[in-house]
Amino acid sequence: MNPLPPSETFEGSLFLKKEHFTLKAKKFNLPKRGLSVLFGTSGSGKTTFLRSLAGLEKDVKGNFNFGEDFNRSQKSSTPLHKRNIGYVFQGGGLFPHLNVYENLKFGLKRSKEKGHFSFDLIIDWFKLEKLLKRKTETLSGGEKQKVAIARTLLQAPKALFMDEPLTGLDRESKFEVMKLIGELKEVFQGPIFMVTHSFEELKRLADYVFYMEKGSIKYLGSLLEAMNDFKGPLIEKMGGGEVGSVLEGVVKSHLREDALTVVDIGDVDIICPKINQELGQKVRILIEANQVALMESKPERATFLNALKVKITEVKALNKTSVLVGLELLGGSSSWPLYSRVTLKSFNFLKLSCGQAWVATIKATSL
Repeated sequence: MNPLPPSETFEGSLFLKKEHFTLKAKKFNLPKRGLSVLFGTSGSGKTTFLRSLAGLEKDVKGNFNFGEDFNRSQKSSTPLHKRNIGYVFQGGGLFPHLNVYENLKFGLKRSKEKGHFSFDLIIDWFKLEKLLKRKTETLSGGEKQKVAIARTLLQAPKALFMDEPLTGLDRESKFEVMKLIGELKEVFQGPIFMVTHSFEELKRLADYVFYMEKGSIKYLGSLLEAMNDFKGPLIEKMGGGEVGSVLEGVVKSHLREDALTVVDIGDVDIICPKINQELGQKVRILIEANQVALMESKPERATFLNALKVKITEVKALNKTSVLVGLELLGGSSSWPLYSRVTLKSFNFLKLSCGQAWVATIKATSL
């Protein structure tokens, strides 16, 4: 893990003693740009840490300096409304006595300076035109979160805090809001800090990964570094059921007649269902480890479209019946790891070991 240069981070140290919990985040550094995900088990202190950063918790000791970009140095006890910070609460936190338009205008009134995003741009981007006259109580969960994020952006924040913004949403709404957050992180000029317990959200959105345990915070590195740390907490905690890979590449071509897209992962092509992105756009592909099978060679006739040359780099027992196999893509320049989950029976029968070359097969429909 490569530490971030001091010039690219904000420094801080926070301590908070509660009745049944103690936050002891000592000498941490948070990135000035990109989306940083805070993950950890329930009760590890993720939300308390985020609230302490934002000045929402009382009796916090220590400091967190946002630097000159944020009007002035800020102490942890400075109230949220006096700081150039946007905070998206779980459930949205919309005002029930105001309609959507009035909620958005409230955000605009709270802005201390001209924002990067205009009111009309936000309405168009978030597709809120048809919702403006609606009462917030009539909105779906996904619509509430879209309005909440839009209202926060209209406050022209220099930093954005998001506390589990996708919790409780149905799958369709979750992907819609996740897509918006993914677009937002590419154009937002300040840092975004997001709490989640979902590895899917982490893998799709994170630029940087922080792990919290018993009130302490640890920087795991960029998403690439965290995913490559086979013995680190990210892979360790994913072992229960969400273990999988993240491959980052660019859209190479569209197979329109087949509704498929070819993604270039460091000169290695992967075929997946159609992605609505232009050629050359950066995308992430999530691959569940149990969807990756290993073969000695690619058969001439098969239903899977992806057969990738790989080398085994790591092996790790997940439980009494399955093993996680870490793989390196061969024939390209990608440093993103690939993982395969195999049964202990197959592992022993094939005598899998580090250094062996195999073919990893992946059905396009599983991506």
